[in-house]
Amino acid sequence: MFGLGAPELLIVLAVVMLLFGGAKVPQLARSLGLAKKEFEAATDDTVEPQKTVSTTVVASTPAPAAPAPAAPVAGSTVQPKA
Repeated sequence: MFGLGAPELLIVLAVVMLLFGGAKVPQLARSLGLAKKEFEAATDDTVEPQKTVSTTVVASTPAPAAPAPAAPVAGSTVQPKA
């Protein structure tokens, strides 16, 4: 992972402890975890609607309607069958 070994990670951890203090490190880690979780959820939301839109468009295509009856011609009368 980025060429960091155990000694480098210990140095980074020591610097973080000096900058933020022992009480703030768990809170900082929790905030980073929540931000990562929120980011992943947001990226999943952007991918998911594209899938549903394509299936919705296909599924919501209306069935062909029956042809409408012809309009009566002016001057003609239709006699009902007895």
